[in-house]
Amino acid sequence: MRRYKSLVLPFFCVLFVFLVTGCKFENSGKTSLTDQSKQVFVTPEPEHEMVFNTPTPTPTPEPTAVPTPSAVKKDVKVKGLYLTGWSAGNKERMDYYIKLIEETELNALVIDIKNDDGIVSYESKVPAVVEAGTYLKKYDAKKLLETLHAKDIYVIGRIVCFRDPAYSKKYPERAVKHVDGGLWRENKKDKEITWLNPCDERNWKYIVDIAREAVELGFDEIQFDYVRFPDGDRSKMNFGQTGFVKHEVINNFLAYARKELPDVTLSADIFGIVCVSLKIGRT
Repeated sequence: MRRYKSLVLPFFCVLFVFLVTGCKFENSGKTSLTDQSKQVFVTPEPEHEMVFNTPTPTPTPEPTAVPTPSAVKKDVKVKGLYLTGWSAGNKERMDYYIKLIEETELNALVIDIKNDDGIVSYESKVPAVVEAGTYLKKYDAKKLLETLHAKDIYVIGRIVCFRDPAYSKKYPERAVKHVDGGLWRENKKDKEITWLNPCDERNWKYIVDIAREAVELGFDEIQFDYVRFPDGDRSKMNFGQTGFVKHEVINNFLAYARKELPDVTLSADIFGIVCVSLKIGRT
């Protein structure tokens, strides 16, 4: 019996040690798993999520663009002189006229753009003028205008419209013709003067294109001269059509010019008799 007890006692001791040790191992494993699970839940939020906790800065409003004021036409009470293209290109004469304006109440100049010879007085870039060769450089338009504007001189460009022997002879199909054939010519000492046909709207474009270029160069105003039909025996003239009214054709041309040059000051030279005929309408 004593021997039996001596065998059982060591067995229970070993069993006790095993149980205690096993519990420690089990508890150790549980603690590890618990820690790992806690690490999963307590991990800080990613930086890109934490950014939303920062107040969004208020954007600085961009300044509202202020529209550039449109150019205002000069209100000028014109007191001026008329100069041909050759005079405008002569430095001594121009110096004299500028000095005269500075010393008197004069404030403007009327300068030929296209005279009644049909020739543009400066080197034009209008395709139809270049193609026809109907220009002659009498003055440098851009340089001249810069000089005059620096002196606060108002510059009016004169354009002779339908009395145009240069272009009408170059393109006779656009000219006033004689009923007997060929071009109609003025019955005056200079019988070589021929006219563009006012009824031909292609001529309207030719004239207005020259005016538009002049404005782009810097002329302050466009003055149309010979903005009419030729005077003389109308029964000898062939305009390619009948039944039209002359003043209506001219009014239509002026309306076309106003439409194509909406912001340009336009004026016209006319016969005195027109002032009492009441046949030229406003455009």
